[in-house]
Amino acid sequence: MPDENMLIPVLHSIPSSIDLLNVTMGFPFRNSTLYNLLELIRNLHKNVRKSGRSMEFHYKDVIHVFMNPYVKFYDASAAYEIVNNIKKNNIVYITRAKLMKSHESISGIIDKIFVLPENGKDAVDYLYDLLDLLSESIDESSEDFVKFEREYFFAVYEHLNHLTDIFSKTDENIDTETFWRIFFEVVRNLRIPFTGEPLHGLQLMGLPETRTLDFDNLFIMSMNEGIIPAGDVKSSFIPYSLRKAFRLPTFEDEDCLTAYNFYRLLQRAKNVYLIYNTEVDVFSSGEKSRFLLQMENELVKRNTNVKLDNIITKAKIPRFSHGVISIPKDEKIINKLKEKKHFSPSDLIIYNSCRLKFYFRNLAGLDIQQGVEEYFSPSSFGNIVHALAHILYKDYKGKIIDKEVINKLKQEVELNYDKLLKIAFENLEGLTELEPELTGKNLLYKNVIKKLMLKILDKDCEDTPFTIINLESEIKGKFPVKIDGSKLEVNLYGRIDRIDSKGGQIRIIDYKTGYFMMNNAGKKSIDEYFEHIFTDPSYKETFQAYFYAYLYQKNNRKPVRIAIYPLQRINEGLSYFNENNIPLEEIDMFEEKLEQLMAELFSANVPFTQTEDKNNCMFCIYKSICYKE
Repeated sequence: MPDENMLIPVLHSIPSSIDLLNVTMGFPFRNSTLYNLLELIRNLHKNVRKSGRSMEFHYKDVIHVFMNPYVKFYDASAAYEIVNNIKKNNIVYITRAKLMKSHESISGIIDKIFVLPENGKDAVDYLYDLLDLLSESIDESSEDFVKFEREYFFAVYEHLNHLTDIFSKTDENIDTETFWRIFFEVVRNLRIPFTGEPLHGLQLMGLPETRTLDFDNLFIMSMNEGIIPAGDVKSSFIPYSLRKAFRLPTFEDEDCLTAYNFYRLLQRAKNVYLIYNTEVDVFSSGEKSRFLLQMENELVKRNTNVKLDNIITKAKIPRFSHGVISIPKDEKIINKLKEKKHFSPSDLIIYNSCRLKFYFRNLAGLDIQQGVEEYFSPSSFGNIVHALAHILYKDYKGKIIDKEVINKLKQEVELNYDKLLKIAFENLEGLTELEPELTGKNLLYKNVIKKLMLKILDKDCEDTPFTIINLESEIKGKFPVKIDGSKLEVNLYGRIDRIDSKGGQIRIIDYKTGYFMMNNAGKKSIDEYFEHIFTDPSYKETFQAYFYAYLYQKNNRKPVRIAIYPLQRINEGLSYFNENNIPLEEIDMFEEKLEQLMAELFSANVPFTQTEDKNNCMFCIYKSICYKE
């Protein structure tokens, strides 16, 4: 095996029928779990941030450390709890004290890892303590595993002792980063020897180990130029010309040695399989080895006893044809639908765009896993705007908003914006921990949100006077559904950003921070219009507007007008779906269509199927499941 990097893939590819195996190369320590953990700890310390007297560790480094198997051996449930807590609460930087306080069961390993050595000698003591703790935490129920893992610890202890002896002989105290560089330089090329039977079974060897040995059957892999021979790959401060002039070893000498070992190995073999990769890499290298070319053009002609066959082998990739994914509605799924707490407009919009996506998200529980936000996501940006609008107007419910009130609110934004933003973060789940990190992109977003809020107030000022009725209002209603001759009542639910009254008209206002396209009834017949509302995803804002209007009118028996605040085009002001209140006949038409939709949703005869419109799949998180990528 000329390429040592192929050791692990080859070991995983050996069939179970091979009972006896001897590996002479040794397992590279840099591929081990312990080496990975030590690298993660180095990065954890390197990326630490000072905040007053405390040290704050970046969430990515913390998660990587706690997901390392050695740390999970110590207490897996606590490790997962820490990671989930970081993601849930959007913690970007976390202190050692906070980790210790909230997770006492794993405080022992937190106490050892989340400490910064002041210098190289402290770093040596730090590693000794850490290795002692980790070696005790290995699960002793897996004897073979423990035996191999202890070899890693022994090798690191041995080299750490060697470094300690070196440091003790000098008065020079190196800094921590220099120590880490020296330490990894020393242990990077460590190899942990395997134990096996050298006289029986399959022998997995490097080319140098084959000297003086003969085999009947040989398999030599990675027969590509640049691997065998390796070529000029060794770095040296002495240039090639000087090495040549003073008769120092050069890569040509290494090539000669490799050629000797290679041809000597072939000398008495009966069957030889030379395997190379036909794919050329990005640097136009990686063609087959010069040794293969020599055999094809010279050896075969000079030695008639040698029979050479060229075989091109391709991996057999099974053909997989996937049909349309269809999930039938059995009794279990129907019961899940019945048990669903409520149906929101977003639920029904998803169902209209793709039935299967509705199933994945609402019934199969395959919702997207949210990560930590270092910077405001589009959804967080919108949530902050909604929260600030609610904070500004909440004390004016039932009151008339005139220009004087608007000017007062603008002054409040100008003078106390940071205070308002802090209150908004406290009211938003997952953003509390992000509040102190308003730097870089977040600082720019902060300033954009401030300007946006002032623009909203300017547009509201032009619209005065009006009266605030409610803010962030939950609206609910019972809806009858016919299922196979029987009736079932389901809960409809929505949250309206703002309800106000102007000139005797009640208005439902929805803030839209994303892209918004107005589709209104004036462009087509009423039947065609509502057909689009319930089938075309581009009408999702219209569906939501009628959903809110239907619930509000059903609960309050009052006509209502729907408007959108398109914040990307704030200068346009409010965009209305109708010139006046939504006509009762349109509400009735929406109710009729909604009855048909809910009846289909609960019908056991209509399965959950994929959408036929590929545009709906463009940004879908489930498209890999549906093979739409």
